[in-house]
Amino acid sequence: MSDLEAIITYIAADNPSAAVRVGETILTVGDRLALLPRIGQVLRDAELAGMREVVCGNYRVIHELLENETLVSIVRVWHGARGEPVRPSA
Repeated sequence: MSDLEAIITYIAADNPSAAVRVGETILTVGDRLALLPRIGQVLRDAELAGMREVVCGNYRVIHELLENETLVSIVRVWHGARGEPVRPSA
């Protein structure tokens, strides 16, 4: 299950309409990244060094630039209360 699916499932258990709003808001960040791949703060943490993050409400959308910095890969969508994000295992 992806980070986004897990977030939506968790929220939907208590508030389905809030789950839809959060999901749509995070997907909007993905659309922005497609147009502006270099937005966001560069991470310096050893685990995620060189990746970028865009804060979206309580969530951190962590992404990396690929293929001559023209392609964006979203690596994690991480709730800020969970501490520091880790690279997902393959």
